[in-house]
Amino acid sequence: DASDSVGTANGTIVLGSVTPGGASINNGLTLPGSTGGNGQSDYLKLPNGILTTTTNITVECWLTQNQANGWAEAWDFGNNGDNNFALIPDPDNNNHNIESVDHLNGNNPEIDSNVPFPNGSEQYVAVTYNNSTDINSLYLNGASIGSITTANSPGSMGGANGTTQNTLGNDVYGDWQFDGIIYEFRIWN
Repeated sequence: DASDSVGTANGTIVLGSVTPGGASINNGLTLPGSTGGNGQSDYLKLPNGILTTTTNITVECWLTQNQANGWAEAWDFGNNGDNNFALIPDPDNNNHNIESVDHLNGNNPEIDSNVPFPNGSEQYVAVTYNNSTDINSLYLNGASIGSITTANSPGSMGGANGTTQNTLGNDVYGDWQFDGIIYEFRIWN
């Protein structure tokens, strides 16, 4: 299920406005995805405040992409388009290579890898931010595939109250939605 195994940040499946009922939780979160935009298919909502004033952060999961849907974000934490932290397996602006974005007050650093994310096979993905070095790094199957130096701490995005738009399979922009399976999703401080 979408219960938090170590805390109270339980997830809730939100039914899509056009194609509801396609998501399931059975050996991972299966998301049907959509090329029609935000909220058209099911996604998982996490509680407000999930990213607060943390200084160092790691987000990790096992991810299987069934179909590459352009800007579809596997996970996104934010408040709006100017403040969000996300993983995009197949971004249209990076030659369809995996990237992580870190928007804070309109500042838009991206970790653009040169590694395409495969369809149909499970991959281990981790994104880290180290506050003491200001380094944001992206890993695929334990190998570093990109990093940037940025003072944009994902934990600063929501201020003292934390982020309010926290989803798996959806984003703050209204882009296409992630089609695939997310397994063992974890956020570390």
